[in-house]
Amino acid sequence: MFARRVILPLLTLGLLLAAGCGGAKREDPIHARNDAEFETWIADHDSIFSADEIKELDDAKQQIKFLAMTERHSAESDAFNNAVYGRIDQHTAREVLITGYLLRVDREQVELQNYDPELQKLQRYVADRHLDADQHRIFADDLERIQKKIAGRHATLAQLQKRLEELKAQSDATKP
Repeated sequence: MFARRVILPLLTLGLLLAAGCGGAKREDPIHARNDAEFETWIADHDSIFSADEIKELDDAKQQIKFLAMTERHSAESDAFNNAVYGRIDQHTAREVLITGYLLRVDREQVELQNYDPELQKLQRYVADRHLDADQHRIFADDLERIQKKIAGRHATLAQLQKRLEELKAQSDATKP
């Protein structure tokens, strides 16, 4: 009687705990050579990562896909798939996130540099004393619009860099 009421529940609990120890872990390397395998890995780990973290991983995968496209791989080719999943397969979620954030930071910096020629041109026009009031107002409005876009890009860049530093400071065993 004692065995049924005390030992059997303890044995059952022990087996459940032992089964849980062998499950998916945050530091597991991603095993994915294509989108389907990536989605399967995510599904196997969805109890470990929050919905926001899974979205972050998907965003990182998108950044890696953008990079593969800039490397001139056709989106339907095996080379494209290899270029994408060569940067994901056997890497931890944290490593993939760091790669994604590095790519986003780089892209944001390029976007900021792309504003320079237009910004300089508008600054010259606004400073030009030969313009009539209407022309000056048009250029001043354009300059203000560009400056707001640049400020938004700087804010986004600061957020990306902050998150990147957080990820770099963490170990794989901690929450991304």
